[in-house]
Amino acid sequence: MIQQLFIPALIALAVGLLSVAVLSLRGYLALKRQIRELETQSASLASLPEKMGEIREQLEKFRSRVDELEKRKNVPLEEPVTPLPAPVSLNRRGQVMRLHRSGESASAIASAFGVSQGEVKLMVKVQELLAENASRENSPNFL
Repeated sequence: MIQQLFIPALIALAVGLLSVAVLSLRGYLALKRQIRELETQSASLASLPEKMGEIREQLEKFRSRVDELEKRKNVPLEEPVTPLPAPVSLNRRGQVMRLHRSGESASAIASAFGVSQGEVKLMVKVQELLAENASRENSPNFL
């Protein structure tokens, strides 16, 4: 009778031990995976102060640039430039070129015509290239 109870109890004990072993192995593997993830996070956190330093440098450059632009915004022009009345046949580019040749700055010309400084600089550059091209075509060494 004891043998009849002994074998099933032994089987139940073996199954229980096997279950505990499987659960322990799963727990061990899960902990090992978490440790690797924490090590990866720790490595990325180690570089965080360096990244913060770079961000601070960029922020400081940005602040100094904003301050510079604020100072420029508050600088008054020497005296406002008003375009001279031009003949009817003289277009805006001609007026811009005339003011440019008289020594006016691009910002003053731009504010007088209500255009950007880039547009004024572009008009001047195009006119200079056209004049250079025309003088090259009229030179005796052309072609």
